[in-house]
Amino acid sequence: GSTGSKRRSSTFNMGDIFGGGARRARKPQRMQYAADLTVSMDEAYRGVERRVSLTVDGRGVEIPVKVPAGITEGKKLKVRGDKFGVEGDILFKIHVTAPKGVDIQGLDIVMDQTVYPWQAYFGDKVTCTLPAGKLRITVPEKTKGGQKLRLPKKGLKDLKGNTGDAYIRFVMVNPDHLSEEEEALYKQLKENHKTTK
Repeated sequence: GSTGSKRRSSTFNMGDIFGGGARRARKPQRMQYAADLTVSMDEAYRGVERRVSLTVDGRGVEIPVKVPAGITEGKKLKVRGDKFGVEGDILFKIHVTAPKGVDIQGLDIVMDQTVYPWQAYFGDKVTCTLPAGKLRITVPEKTKGGQKLRLPKKGLKDLKGNTGDAYIRFVMVNPDHLSEEEEALYKQLKENHKTTK
């Protein structure tokens, strides 16, 4: 589990120096413990409940954490530790991990989508999986490898309700296996390409 580190902030009161006069009673500062919590991109988008094991002052505790939908990288969640035997507050710093083939850029995401050469050339319909769910998109005719398609308001959201865009980045791939007929077509394309140079 994670190890909580504690810090205590100090306050400065001019009355402490000069003395005299009526002084407002100060509340004792609560102890704060810092910990990291990593969630997936989908968990950050939809929200998730976690039980996190921590070591606080040399003893193990398990803290339930409710991560709200729309949490973003670097945000902090405060959990009061009193009911879990911890004297003070626990501040969880959130880290969001992206799945393979996805780049998170603020609230925008860039997602790889594989297409076959004939889909890229003639255009096609493909299904991609976005944070909000599956979406059928159109591959434009004569798409080049690395070309991007912008999908407005289909990216990540934050706690204020702002939503980013999704960018589909087309990645050209060949099939793992070809039939004899398909292989012959590929060879024919290769020969034709030679003669046109």
